[in-house]
Amino acid sequence: MRLTPPPHQPKIITEVWRGLQLAMADVADRPLALLIAVSGGADSICLCECVAQLSATLPITASVAHFNHQLRGHDSDEDAEFVQAFATARGLPLQIGHGDVAAHAQRERVSIEVAARHLRYAFLAQTAQAYDAKHILLAHHADDQAETILLRLIRGTGIAGLQGMRLISPLPISTPQTQHLRLLRPLLRVSRADIEVFCNEHHLDYRHDSSNDDPHHLRNRVRHELMPLLGQFNPGIRTVLTNLAETAAEDSDIVAAATHIAYAQLQLPVDEASPQFNRLAWQQLSMGLQRATLREGVRQIKGDVIHLKFAAIEEARIVLNSSARHGEIALLSDVRLVISGDCFKFSQIPSKA
Repeated sequence: MRLTPPPHQPKIITEVWRGLQLAMADVADRPLALLIAVSGGADSICLCECVAQLSATLPITASVAHFNHQLRGHDSDEDAEFVQAFATARGLPLQIGHGDVAAHAQRERVSIEVAARHLRYAFLAQTAQAYDAKHILLAHHADDQAETILLRLIRGTGIAGLQGMRLISPLPISTPQTQHLRLLRPLLRVSRADIEVFCNEHHLDYRHDSSNDDPHHLRNRVRHELMPLLGQFNPGIRTVLTNLAETAAEDSDIVAAATHIAYAQLQLPVDEASPQFNRLAWQQLSMGLQRATLREGVRQIKGDVIHLKFAAIEEARIVLNSSARHGEIALLSDVRLVISGDCFKFSQIPSKA
């Protein structure tokens, strides 16, 4: 079904409409069920308001999900109450979840950021299934995209990292039960400043998360220190970085297709839970495909390669190309590359109870 964009609408609503059009083209069901993740901040309030307005002209049904991370005491509870009032005023079904992020981080021995991300996505996936929604809308915007690119450059990345966040992507913690779900980010080309202008013009109140001002978080330093500095060299730095992300995403699709073909051809016909790969055939690949297939092996185990460092890939590549007949290289803290003669495999180390 092809629909015309709503006339005489602000740029932000047009951007959200375009994103929803892509989502509707991605599935056959009508109406399209959407779950909107709303934190209470300006970006998610703006997104929810846009979807609420568009629901009058598009075949969509929307629900709201809010996750209380329990990290800011009474402020976190007030965020949840604010989102509840916002959703109720617009007649949108709402599900509020909560989790002890700090306890989860300590138990799993991960950072607060990683723990929050894991619990939040698990809640969103569960809620989407309950509402029979195939798309989860997130309010990431152009400033978030630019900051993500810079963070990855600082930490070290390749073309896959430069693509940043994509308009439509699978869940990072996908399971057989949730692999049909997709994340949708309609505001990726909209700046934070434009979002705040939209909220002010439409008299939308929103919450401010004080943790976004904490200079101990690297992202906040990139946002408040590095981005303004780069803006002195190029006032359009956010647009430059978001355009870079789109170009890298297109190039990454080409690389991914070649990688999947090479990865499949390297697998040996051995009936094992842990597949083995032809080392001699791998050595005949170009340097780029050698690195890409090693990253793919990690992705098959972990679901993503966010924490995979270039140095680990290079160490594995050098050893695989050497005359060493046996070896074990740590690609991540819990993922090893195991070499045995003319074969190699990827192995995950079970976490300690």
